[in-house]
Amino acid sequence: TPAQMKTLVAFIDRLIPSDELGPGAVESGAQIYIDRVLAGPNANEKASFIQGLEALDAYAKRVHGAALTELSIEKRDQVLNEMVDSPFFSRARRLTLEGMFSDPYYGGNKNFAGWDLIRYPGPRPAVAAEDQALKADVKPYRVSAYGTQYGH
Repeated sequence: TPAQMKTLVAFIDRLIPSDELGPGAVESGAQIYIDRVLAGPNANEKASFIQGLEALDAYAKRVHGAALTELSIEKRDQVLNEMVDSPFFSRARRLTLEGMFSDPYYGGNKNFAGWDLIRYPGPRPAVAAEDQALKADVKPYRVSAYGTQYGH
């Protein structure tokens, strides 16, 4: 639902926030990846993921007096730190990382922001010997393994 998406966005924004190094999870579309993967290949996890999101929001309301989306950044961080040992936190974190750094074909890593952050040049159809040197500064390829129409 739109409310669940807002909660998810508030959550992943604190896991990988935008900073001087570049866009964070939200700007990179990790929430789109998560939405797609829970509607497709991981559909069997959707119900428990939604329950976790709702429990996270209920906890924020109970302990901090407001929904996660209405809390300050500091309070959001506090809620996340208080939930770090929960199974939901671990799963949501993993899906966020997948969305941030996977091939843009899957809905995240918009404009190759995740790959730029970790300096991954992208998949290569062929690699020259000079590009394989340990100190080589490889120019990003900026193409999804699934074609040029993905990632922009």
